[in-house]
Amino acid sequence: MVQSEPFLDPEGQYLLRLSSPPCAGCRYGQDGRCSGPQTVESLLPNQGNLLSCFDTGRTMAVRASMESRRSTEPVPFPTILGLPPGIPVLCSGIPKGTRLNPNRLYGISLSDLLDDYGHLKYGSGPEMRRAFRLPPNARVCLLASVQDDRLEVLWEESDIRAVWKRIRRLGFEFTTGFTHSVFERHSRSGQLLNQDRNLLTVELLAREGIPVVPVVCAVVEEDLRFVARWLDEHPSLSVVAGWAQGWKTDREFNRFLGRMKFLKEELHRPIRFLIVGSGAADRIRTLYRELQGVTVANTNFVLRGVHGQEWDQRQLRFVPAPPEVSTTSLVPANSEDLYELCAQCAQEVAGAA
Repeated sequence: MVQSEPFLDPEGQYLLRLSSPPCAGCRYGQDGRCSGPQTVESLLPNQGNLLSCFDTGRTMAVRASMESRRSTEPVPFPTILGLPPGIPVLCSGIPKGTRLNPNRLYGISLSDLLDDYGHLKYGSGPEMRRAFRLPPNARVCLLASVQDDRLEVLWEESDIRAVWKRIRRLGFEFTTGFTHSVFERHSRSGQLLNQDRNLLTVELLAREGIPVVPVVCAVVEEDLRFVARWLDEHPSLSVVAGWAQGWKTDREFNRFLGRMKFLKEELHRPIRFLIVGSGAADRIRTLYRELQGVTVANTNFVLRGVHGQEWDQRQLRFVPAPPEVSTTSLVPANSEDLYELCAQCAQEVAGAA
C-alpha cells in the first residue's frame, strides 16, 4: 500500500519524491496482472539497477526478450512423484572419503554449480558427482538458487552457452525453476517481470525433457492468484517450491507461510510443497502442520557437518561434535538426521489427521 507519510531512503537520511507511475500504458495493467502501485517502490522513478515502473522502455525490452525465448508449441511437464520428506542439500567442501547413503535423494544448489562469472563449472554428471562426493547411483536434484548477479549472467548467456542442454546433461532427477528475486520492496514492474522469468525457465527446462518444479516468489495476493490459475492450467505440475531461507524473523516466516497457505487454498487440486531453506525444528514442524504435503530441502545439516557440528536429537539443535568424530562421518549422519526429523514430522501430521 502507498504510505501517506514522507518516505525516506533505507538509511533514513533523504526524503524521496513519490510520483504516479504511467499505469495507463503498462502491459501488466492491460493484461489484468496488476491493479496499480501496491509498493512505495512503484512510485519511485529512480530505482538504480532495479527495474522501475517508470522505465517502460526497459520493461518492454525485457518482455520482448522473454517472448522470443518462449515456445510456440505446448510444452509437456512431466509429473514428479515420490518425493521424500527431507532432502539434504550438499555444498562445496565435503571431505574426500565421505560415504553418503546411496538410497537418498540429495539436492545441489545452482550457486555451487556456477563459478564467480556465472558459468557452469561442470561438463558432465560424473564430474559433478565426484565433486560433491555423491555415489554413482544416488538420486540428485537441482535447486536453482543463486545470487542475482550471477543468475543474470547465466540468464543473459543461456542461449549462446546452451545452458538448458548442459543442465540436462548433468543428470538431475528434477530441477526447480530459476529464482530471480522478488522482494516486497520492489516496484510492481520488477516483481512481475522476475516472476514471469522464473515461470519461463520452467518451460525452457521442460523443453529439454527435465522434470521441473516451479518456484513461487509472489508476495502480492493478485500475483498468488495468477500463479494458482497458471498451475490449474498445467495439471501435471504436482509440486511447487517456496524459498524460506530469506525470511529470518518469525514475523517474516509467518508472512511466507501465509502466502503458501493462500496459494494452497486458491488451487483446485492437491499440491505438494518443496520448501527450501527452513532448518529450525520448530519451523519444520510448523510447515508440516500447516501445509501437510511437504518436502523440506536444507543445506544447513550438511554445512554444519563440514564444519564439525552434529545434530543433537534431544535438544533439536546443532552442537560441537567430539574431537574424535570426523567430518566424513558427520556429513552423512547429519543428512540422515534431517531425513528422520522430516519423516517424524510427516508421521505426526498423518497420525493427527
